[in-house]
Amino acid sequence: MKPLLYIVDINSYERNGQTQGHFVKVFQNYCEMLKETFDARVVGGDVFANFFDSHIFVKLPYCASSRTSNFINRLRNLINVRYVLRRCNEDTIIFQSSALTMLYLGLILFGKRNNKIYVINYSIPDGAFGGKLMRFLYKLAARKIDGNICSSDSLGAYLGRPYCVMPDYVFCSDMDVAQSGSNEYRYDFIATGLMNRSKGILDVVNRFASTKASLHIAGRFLDKELENTIRKTICSAPNVTLDSRYLPDKELNELIQSSRYMILNYQKAYSEHSSGMVFDALFNCCPVIGRKCKALQFIEDNCLGKLYEDISDFDPDYVVSNCNRNAFANNIGIYLNGHKAYVKKLAEFLQNTARTR
Repeated sequence: MKPLLYIVDINSYERNGQTQGHFVKVFQNYCEMLKETFDARVVGGDVFANFFDSHIFVKLPYCASSRTSNFINRLRNLINVRYVLRRCNEDTIIFQSSALTMLYLGLILFGKRNNKIYVINYSIPDGAFGGKLMRFLYKLAARKIDGNICSSDSLGAYLGRPYCVMPDYVFCSDMDVAQSGSNEYRYDFIATGLMNRSKGILDVVNRFASTKASLHIAGRFLDKELENTIRKTICSAPNVTLDSRYLPDKELNELIQSSRYMILNYQKAYSEHSSGMVFDALFNCCPVIGRKCKALQFIEDNCLGKLYEDISDFDPDYVVSNCNRNAFANNIGIYLNGHKAYVKKLAEFLQNTARTR
């Protein structure tokens, strides 16, 4: 009989009844990775219920909601942490990187020695009050955490607990690059996901406004002023189109597959930690074009696309005409087929991590 493992999103944030971000994909990916070793269960709010079979889904008491105040949402997060720790007694728990400040507070208040607790962590907390508070709470909660699943060795070392370095998503099957080398693409470039200034999307739009290459932007804007500025800019750039909404997974995958490249002009915090959108592109065999930074260095190291120093150095028309997309696609296949090692690595980490609390 396989040991139980629970993968949890204590926040389970919903907007207009829909999930936001990459949490469903992480649930699905971890269940797939760990199915041979653990009896994996998904723990989340009502918003996730339709994505998973009832026999593996455990419903949390609450979802955080766009219709509810921050104070109430945080209180709901705490109640959810307490519920998970009491229900999943003596079992292995992986907490998604969601509402981490309240997760750490909940571990301080309700964590018990017989829980085996792991946390997915993507970045060192920054910002003024919020970052300092999270760092303080983490120090107090760390003794109740058996290990962190994180994006880099430097982050793992900073967190000071046993850790396992993993990409945001792991490709679990065999990649068959069906030489997606058709020269007929709906768009030359796409930019997708949640849109904010740290993703450098305005600079991308300004760069494409003076080129022939087509750019399609698809994603929900977190900054209305930024969205309005982009709308004004593209009025005089017929090669740039905008669909400002959250795309369901099926629609997002179809968009990526029908595009020549994905462009990621990451700035600030986004340039330091891994990004799920990178793997959305690679899992759909779409090469990545982006700004040279820590988060995207593996793209250049594995020849999965092309990086530039600054957006002003990037010539979209040249990339479309002269870069060998098929070669990038073949390299993506080789890279993803090597992901199987991550599956074994994670399972062994969860099974063998010594109790050092």
